[in-house]
Amino acid sequence: MSLSDLIFLGNETLVRPFSIGNYQPTSFWNWFWAASLGSTFYVLIKTQPYLVERTFDPKYNNAYVSRLITGIVGGVILAYVLSSSQIGGDTLKKLGQEILQRIAEVITSAVRGDNSAQVKAQLTIEQAQKAVEGRAKLSDALAALKQNNPADAIKALDALDSILTKASSK
Repeated sequence: MSLSDLIFLGNETLVRPFSIGNYQPTSFWNWFWAASLGSTFYVLIKTQPYLVERTFDPKYNNAYVSRLITGIVGGVILAYVLSSSQIGGDTLKKLGQEILQRIAEVITSAVRGDNSAQVKAQLTIEQAQKAVEGRAKLSDALAALKQNNPADAIKALDALDSILTKASSK
């Protein structure tokens, strides 16, 4: 049983109005209620931080109402275009599968966690290694200068320059 089989509006399904080329008046109401639901969630998400912080200002109510209406109109237009276009069922099915796959990846990442801490740790290790190499080359250059050996100092400084160039190019 799919999600579209679970969401009903009266005797008509809410999510399944996208039968290509078969426009019915009940489809409009399905599109309208789906667009209204999506638009309402958008407005709620946008107002939620202000409500939590108790900084909601009623003078912006007109902006939220206009966002709600614009979302409904845009949702109905999008549903009409998708239902009346020549997009084949396979294309819509593939698009739906890609969307569901992305949602699954986001949920899995939220549960399992991302590897950003590991990447940061590896980057820190690499930077520390480059710093040690750079200090060693700088120390070699200083030692060569103290021994009045400019050729070795230039070699050490060139090696330091290549280390710094590699580090800055990453």
